[in-house]
Amino acid sequence: MQVLLISNPRSGRNRRDPGRVRRLQELLPPGGVLHQPEDLGTLRGLAAETDADVVAVDGGDGTLHKVLSAFLAVRQRDFPAFSLLRGGSMNTVARNLGIRASPFAQLRRLTAGAPRTVERRPLLVDGAQVGFFFGTGVLARFLKAYYAEGVPGPARAAQTLAQTVGSALVGGSFAREMFAPVPCRVDADDERFGPPEWSAVAAGMLPDLGLGFRPFYRAPERPGHMHVVGYSCSPAAVALSMPRIWMGRSPARPDIIERLAQRLVIEADEAQGYMLDGDFLQGGRRLVVSPGPILRFVTG
Repeated sequence: MQVLLISNPRSGRNRRDPGRVRRLQELLPPGGVLHQPEDLGTLRGLAAETDADVVAVDGGDGTLHKVLSAFLAVRQRDFPAFSLLRGGSMNTVARNLGIRASPFAQLRRLTAGAPRTVERRPLLVDGAQVGFFFGTGVLARFLKAYYAEGVPGPARAAQTLAQTVGSALVGGSFAREMFAPVPCRVDADDERFGPPEWSAVAAGMLPDLGLGFRPFYRAPERPGHMHVVGYSCSPAAVALSMPRIWMGRSPARPDIIERLAQRLVIEADEAQGYMLDGDFLQGGRRLVVSPGPILRFVTG
């Protein structure tokens, strides 16, 4: 089995432990290759040239999004399997796929024999960016606040969430800025969502967005469909709906609209920033989101 290990040289774990990548490399099966690409051009080159059976991704959700996007950019089919080594601060995608093993144990499984895999379809944004969780408005702003200070990770995410919810419940300025509505037109499978302004429009192909919250609880229901959610309610209404969202239940509010869809189109008068798997990206005035190709992921 040919294994290509792609390790993010900028990940927090690799910066804190310079010998970590060498120890991972020592676990590669015969013929395995390690690369630490410094830019997206190099990453695309690797994706185009490799004949590996498995690509082991050492990094977090953002690293995975960049690796999958690079492969999609240069290939239409014949994708390798992907093994997620839980090298990030949150590892949300790995958790959704049931991957609990350490990076070292995950690599040992590849050496031991034929790995078990599952098939999943990620999201495809504007035909180029690949990930599992997409969001505009408050979700993108939350990400900016999350990275603004402190060390990224579950504790920092919980702190930012607590600040947002607390401000929303008392009508504070922080929540008002986070939830500022954006004028835009939203269509899911050619069905127009009603309000002309949205605090957030989100879509997911996996249920758990992080910290145990399951806003996309319907994602597994229908293969080839994503769970789309639009929020046009007040910050306080979202905060009060958090328990139901955490439990993976419908918020049961007319100003929170949910759909299972195959195509989401968001059109605004200005260019839109959005969140994709923990990365902040800048898009245009029109964003198109749909399920991407079927990919295989190593689970054990």
